[in-house]
Amino acid sequence: MLVDKAPHQLKLAFALWIRDAVRLAIKKKFGIELPLRTITDYLKRAEASPRKSRQGWPRSKTRRN
Repeated sequence: MLVDKAPHQLKLAFALWIRDAVRLAIKKKFGIELPLRTITDYLKRAEASPRKSRQGWPRSKTRRN
C-alpha cells in the first residue's frame, strides 16, 4: 500500500508518507493505533524516507501568502 499509492490516493491529507500519514493509514486499514515511535522504528528498518509521490500531489488553485 505505501509503495504503490500516495497518501492522497487513500484520501489522507498528506503529500508524503510521513510518520503521521503512515500511522493514520494503519489505523484506517487495520483499526489499530500505533505509537509514533513504533512507526519511526518500522520506517527506519525499512530504510524508508519521505519522498515525492510518483503521481504527484494535486495542487491547489488558490495561492497562499
